[in-house]
Amino acid sequence: SARHARVNALNPALYLACHVNAGMGGKPYNRGEIYHWPDSVHGIAAASDIAAEVGRIAPWPCTIKPADTSRTKSTMDGVRDPAVLLEPGFLDGSGAAWLRDSEAVGEAIAAGVEAYLRRGV
Repeated sequence: SARHARVNALNPALYLACHVNAGMGGKPYNRGEIYHWPDSVHGIAAASDIAAEVGRIAPWPCTIKPADTSRTKSTMDGVRDPAVLLEPGFLDGSGAAWLRDSEAVGEAIAAGVEAYLRRGV
């Protein structure tokens, strides 16, 4: 996509997509997920650091998974590694009030990115 081409032209140290959706209608959705390209050492490291920091404020763990490339194709396809997709939860799911504190969520994500960059992986 044009967005991915612009990102790649910048040669970033990390590509991070963060999606916070709605659609659960108050149903329990007590998990967060962060995806990385399969077999990506850098993506796994970035996902681990971001998940650890988000986990400090989230009421549930942020599970790290290899990306199902059919599901994440439009989000991550065409972006150079390392790339991660963070989905911390649903805004209208039960127990998701913490997601509405965008400053705290942003600070946790930033702390995870900073931890990854300090690694020098």
